[in-house]
Amino acid sequence: MALSAAVDGVPGDFDVVHLGTQSLGGAALVLAGMTAVSADARTDAGCPGLWTDEQEAAWRRITAFAHGQSDTCLGIQLTHAGRRAGGGAPLAASPLPWAEGGRVPVPREANRADMDLVVRDFVRAAERADRAGFDVLELQYGHGHLMSGFLSPLTNRRTDEYGGPVANRLRFPLEVLLAVRAVWPTGKALLVRVSAADWAEGGLDEADAVHIARALAAAGADAIDVSTGEVVPHERPPFGRSYQTPYADLIRNTTGVATIAVGAISTYDDVNSVILAGRADLCAVGRAQLHDPLWTLHAAAAQGYRGPAAPWARSWRAGSARPPAARTDRVPPRLELLRRPAAPVHQRWLPRVAAPAL
Repeated sequence: MALSAAVDGVPGDFDVVHLGTQSLGGAALVLAGMTAVSADARTDAGCPGLWTDEQEAAWRRITAFAHGQSDTCLGIQLTHAGRRAGGGAPLAASPLPWAEGGRVPVPREANRADMDLVVRDFVRAAERADRAGFDVLELQYGHGHLMSGFLSPLTNRRTDEYGGPVANRLRFPLEVLLAVRAVWPTGKALLVRVSAADWAEGGLDEADAVHIARALAAAGADAIDVSTGEVVPHERPPFGRSYQTPYADLIRNTTGVATIAVGAISTYDDVNSVILAGRADLCAVGRAQLHDPLWTLHAAAAQGYRGPAAPWARSWRAGSARPPAARTDRVPPRLELLRRPAAPVHQRWLPRVAAPAL
């Protein structure tokens, strides 16, 4: 999730507390979201980055804390925001602004020199991520960012070898992935996040999503994080519970590539249903995890699970059992203080109470 809490791209104390707490919350993998590969690749001034030594050291502080306190894997998502970048003249596949009406600048169409610099920036950021101690790397190829801009026909209007049919639109994203795969350790997972549907006429369809997933896997992606939308502002997504899961299901069961399901997945019933039905290999929980950083531990407690898959930190174990609640355990509330009963008074004679008159 985008936190926008960094200063000059450097994550600070808030990020330490946030990611540290998430790591202690029982999740198998915690992803630090949307980290820019260069200063001009940020979505806004608060976007964290990974292009300087200072940033790398700050991330190392976070991974060291998380690894020292839990066995949760920690990952980071690298991105170039493309036409969604804040400030300056953004870079994009084609000179199409993110919003109409002149409210945002028209981006500059990337030339070969620009593309070479972007490849270099992704490679250097990936090397820094490895040195900083991250276990997993994710490349953001969705949500209207630069790579997404090349993949979608709605945002890629190029007439050169990087535009036109889906195979051409894939060329540059595959160049970046192959270059990153060459430097990212083989023993660490490499994920790619995509927008499998644009939710707008003329955008990506199911066949495109399958084609893109196959190509990314062949280039070295270990799993596809299947999101949708945020590519064009006039999208019309059908929001609803687990509304993006069908695309993870389609890609997984058509291609055999491992997938991560995302989007309005908020309860353990949702997760269990997706995983047990074979619709995805992993489920990513975002806003629900912000609402409850101990989401996984609480889900385990609610289902009566106590074991190694949901370990409580030693200092928190007193809270590992689900507390009693009136609705579930029928514990009546106590509405007054307990009082000692009054001492009995010895009386030798009590007057008889006259019977009531009929």
